[in-house]
Amino acid sequence: MGGAFGADFSDVNIHQGEQATQVGALAFAQGNDIHFAPGQYDPQSQRGQELLGHELTHVVQQRQGRVQPTTQAGGLPVNDDHSLEAEADEMGKRAVSMQRKEDTNSQFD
Repeated sequence: MGGAFGADFSDVNIHQGEQATQVGALAFAQGNDIHFAPGQYDPQSQRGQELLGHELTHVVQQRQGRVQPTTQAGGLPVNDDHSLEAEADEMGKRAVSMQRKEDTNSQFD
């Protein structure tokens, strides 16, 4: 999925557990760590891929220095900027679409 973002995600770590649930999220990105609530990490489904793409967008946003904490949730600093969320929603869907096109094209190579 990194190709869709023009980014290298080889240093991103995926975690599954209660941490996302504790902050009231399906998943959240903190630096190079993405935390998924139980049952939410499902990279084989479209919904799971879109959620992963959404969180990878947040990784990119954080790397670019665009995410500054504005509040706290569950003791963690978070940003509640709706424009960053909208961008992550859009990029998550776009990344899945691009990945599917790449997968389809590679079947015919």
